[in-house]
Amino acid sequence: MEREGADFYSRVSRIAADPRARKLFHDLADGRLEAASLLITRYGELSDEDHDLEAEDANRRLEEKGLTRPSIYPHKSVETAVCFVCGEEVLVDDLPPECPFCGASGYSFESDIDEGQAFAMVRENESKRLDFYRQSMQAASGDARALLATLIQQGEECLRDLEAEGP
Repeated sequence: MEREGADFYSRVSRIAADPRARKLFHDLADGRLEAASLLITRYGELSDEDHDLEAEDANRRLEEKGLTRPSIYPHKSVETAVCFVCGEEVLVDDLPPECPFCGASGYSFESDIDEGQAFAMVRENESKRLDFYRQSMQAASGDARALLATLIQQGEECLRDLEAEGP
């Protein structure tokens, strides 16, 4: 989930026209990468001690509890960008320096996501992420539970920071 969030926020940061929104998305992409790194490090430590944490077992245990790993990030909304000059659509991952159809500068693919929309999108995504971790915590124990508590605490701090600096 953390890598998925990093990918999503990285894509949005590449097309956001508003500089403050772009920075917010870039910082969140970095934050999701840091959380992914924490999970990978801790997973390695936990899996040495508890082989029950293998991916298939973890997914099975979630299913048994009526939970699934959600896809909380709206990737479809940022897969493509449209040139505002001619309407040409390109993949965000392959943004050209200029429009291949009309020759307009690469900034013609920027989205009109403003600061308010950016903060609202992030609040929604991060709230869903925290809800998933809180639900997962109910099925966790020991070190896995402590790891989820750390992720929840970091997420809550992120949301508090957003509320303090957002519109």
